[in-house]
Amino acid sequence: MSGAIDLGAFDATERLSADDLATHTEHQHLQAALAQQRAAAAKSPRAVPGTCSNCGGACLPQAVYCDEHCRADHHHRETVHARQHGASPRR
Repeated sequence: MSGAIDLGAFDATERLSADDLATHTEHQHLQAALAQQRAAAAKSPRAVPGTCSNCGGACLPQAVYCDEHCRADHHHRETVHARQHGASPRR
């Protein structure tokens, strides 16, 4: 965002209060953040229930990790990867 306020959704003849402008700006930031999260989620691989996301072994039918150690290891590796490559950790 360039800092300019897009008033395209508002009537140009209407005067907006500071609260209206703040609400509109907040809405724009929220929509941008949601779009960014959706894009990140679309890029990350989906976990397959019943298969451990860390070791690939079989686990409970609705689980994505076979135990707490695999979950912690996977989270740690994802965090390290994100730090090294400048991205937020995938979950």
